[in-house]
Amino acid sequence: MRIYSLCFILLLNFSAKALHRFYPKPDAITISAHLKSNEALILTYYDDYLVNQRLIFNNQSKKDSTITQTITSNHILEFRYSIINGSTNESFFTIFYAKRGDQIHIGLQGFVLKNLGNNNLLFISDFLALNDSMFAAKNTGTTTPGRVQFHKEELTKNLKKIDALLLNRKLTDSIASLWKEAARNFYYLKLSRLKYSPQDPYLDTLFKALKQVLSQKTNLNSTFLNAAMYSIGNYRKIKNSPNFNLKSFVEEIIKINTEKRYKTGIVYQALNSFPEKTSKLYLDSYALFDNNLNDAGFRSQNYAARIIPVQKSFDKTTIKLITTDGNALTLADVFKKNKGKFIFVDFWASWCVPCIYEFPYLEKAKTRLANKNIVFVSLSLDLDAKGKDWKNAMLKSKITGKNQFRVIEKSNKPLSRLYQIEAIPKFMVFNENGMLLNDQFVKPSDKTFEEKLLMLLSPGKPGRPIGITNLPKI
Repeated sequence: MRIYSLCFILLLNFSAKALHRFYPKPDAITISAHLKSNEALILTYYDDYLVNQRLIFNNQSKKDSTITQTITSNHILEFRYSIINGSTNESFFTIFYAKRGDQIHIGLQGFVLKNLGNNNLLFISDFLALNDSMFAAKNTGTTTPGRVQFHKEELTKNLKKIDALLLNRKLTDSIASLWKEAARNFYYLKLSRLKYSPQDPYLDTLFKALKQVLSQKTNLNSTFLNAAMYSIGNYRKIKNSPNFNLKSFVEEIIKINTEKRYKTGIVYQALNSFPEKTSKLYLDSYALFDNNLNDAGFRSQNYAARIIPVQKSFDKTTIKLITTDGNALTLADVFKKNKGKFIFVDFWASWCVPCIYEFPYLEKAKTRLANKNIVFVSLSLDLDAKGKDWKNAMLKSKITGKNQFRVIEKSNKPLSRLYQIEAIPKFMVFNENGMLLNDQFVKPSDKTFEEKLLMLLSPGKPGRPIGITNLPKI
């Protein structure tokens, strides 16, 4: 009898697992990807706090397999597939939307994402001009009436196409409404990615429109919402406000008339990307977040703890450097030697053409600011085998000053991870106590370079400017 009971229990357990596999949860989005052996597929989406997430489907078996993942959300999610063929430089982009209870079946044919389900209208990008691939050439040229008009005409065509599909009963009213919202979102997304000067009249018009759209209720988590929030938060920065900083960004986000969850997620991302989580600026900014946006729902997210202020600062003795004479020292030694002075740090490499371009401008600034309480430090990220190239680049560019160092190869990764160095040249400014003030300072070739640097050096100036890393370009 006991044997029969045990078999019955095992059968029930197996049945439950089988039902979960073949009958997905009704309260979740279920995505099944059919992949060949050693084939992988990545989708990106924004969660309920507009934090970018990735779904990775990786078939490591020796045969074709279907890999299934589920996502729980009370909102419509925008899924993106974006990849480039390295051999041909051809980019591939697909976008689709899914809500709770939807079951999506997809696969790959080469680099092309294929719809393997019964919903022929799944891939909205097959019907509308919505290509926003991370590999596609962005229209980021100078803003002109012609460019704005082009995007308006593109939006009009998309809306007419949706109306035609609705008229022919190929779309339901609800899908048509979703697609129209998506078309308008992409219109504003592309406008926000144009380059605007602080005096551009289109800039104020765009920001008014973005605020209006964000004030409207939506059930769609989209790339547009994320980019629009960042754009509005950075408005004062774009306008060249000398006192703009991380705290200013948080204040601007809090003021936006939109859902609290959006504001919570955007501020979280700004705080998470800020390197010095022991600085007063960070602590003040986090306090604003904690008092106005933090709640139990956000704290339950698995990434929420990343922004809790840390008590221990980064150990700069772990970053090993070498001088042009071959002497070894650490980053801590550089900061200790220059304690009491502001430190401007230039990250560069001998192979970086834009880095070399900035040298003449930086040298002129050094001369003009020689009597100020600031020291200029250059850190080369050249590999150990390229030490000679590093010295030759300095010699050719007539670099002056003693504070020229190369980061030892083993220290490159931890240094880049600490200061979020994803591209060079990169410029940072530290205060008299070695605390980071600005992690994204303007280039020396910028006309406002010396003016903004002097603002940082002036004691008693409230709200010193600060860069915000990893924000979408606008």
